[in-house]
Amino acid sequence: MPAVNWALLLLLAVFLMSGAPMYAQTDVKPSKEAQPEKFVLNMREADIRGFIQWTADRTQRNIIIHRNVRGNVTVISSQAVTPEEAYELFLTVLELNGFSAVDIGSAIKVIPAAEAKSSDIPFFGNHTNRGDIVIAIIHVQHADASILVGTLKPLMPAVAFLSAFANTNALIVADSAASIEKIRHLIRILDVDDNKIDLEIIPVTHASAQDIVTTLTTVVQALSGGASAQRPDDKVTFVVDKRSNSILVTGVVKKRQQMKMLIAKLDTPLEGDGNTQVIYLNYIEASEIVPILKSVGDSVLKDNKTDDRTSFSIESSETTNALIISAPPALLNSLRSIITQLDIQRAQVLIEAVIVQVNGDASDDFGVVWGGSDLYEENRTGGWAP
Repeated sequence: MPAVNWALLLLLAVFLMSGAPMYAQTDVKPSKEAQPEKFVLNMREADIRGFIQWTADRTQRNIIIHRNVRGNVTVISSQAVTPEEAYELFLTVLELNGFSAVDIGSAIKVIPAAEAKSSDIPFFGNHTNRGDIVIAIIHVQHADASILVGTLKPLMPAVAFLSAFANTNALIVADSAASIEKIRHLIRILDVDDNKIDLEIIPVTHASAQDIVTTLTTVVQALSGGASAQRPDDKVTFVVDKRSNSILVTGVVKKRQQMKMLIAKLDTPLEGDGNTQVIYLNYIEASEIVPILKSVGDSVLKDNKTDDRTSFSIESSETTNALIISAPPALLNSLRSIITQLDIQRAQVLIEAVIVQVNGDASDDFGVVWGGSDLYEENRTGGWAP
């Protein structure tokens, strides 16, 4: 071999041993047209473990498979996808088959979805994949978090976890990142500042509006620690309209909604003699007031076009001087108001008398002189002088 070739071989060996690059240009920039590798994914009734292996190879991720992850999957793709798109597709396929992917940092755990919420799942972050199972704490500013739970729960998968933490008015959610994004968007729409004080009229059909208000007032004060402890944004006020048997409620929207639900539960028809009351009279005779009340009741029912005699009756008890009234709640309240105004103590004249027993010498003891103008005449007997 010529000597010049030995020199070239020696120079090549030096470069290889030093690890120096085989090129000299260092300012070469990657081509803007360089695109990530793409591949087409088509599987029909493929084993899910094979699909997971395919995903791990293409996305260069370490994946740990739970022993209960079994089944077949079908994926049909009409165009090539990148590794990141393939991973999102992988997460969607897992969700549709009842499995979830939990990112534990160094690897991805594929486990049944029912076990995901109790697993060591990470917190929701900006770089979380949409299909990853994560946990998030969402603070609610204006609305009641416990009420939002009832609204949002039907929109979430059955295996998702959603609960309200009353102390900070926050929601705790464990679900896929995509589902949590949807929940956060809905909360931004629903969580509005609505502290406007407004008035609402709630009719009461079966019960007495006055009785319901008495119950609600006690409940509200007990929950808030007393009437003076109510905050301005929690304060609610009730007024009874006896004529229509309705309740006027003032307060913020969320408090009025709570009161409406309570009123609806209290305003239920009672079995038996729920609308029958016995009223004892103190001053007026029961037999005297019965005709008056019957006339008023008939007139009210006729004006309201509910002239149902079977729902209205008044009887009296002479021995106890009491009334037994069966009537609709609104009419019953009206009749009770009339009874209160009529059953009052009458104006009376107080006459006091003193009975005194006297004898024949009482006139001397009292110093009474019988007579008139001739008091100083010699005839002191009190008669006329002859």
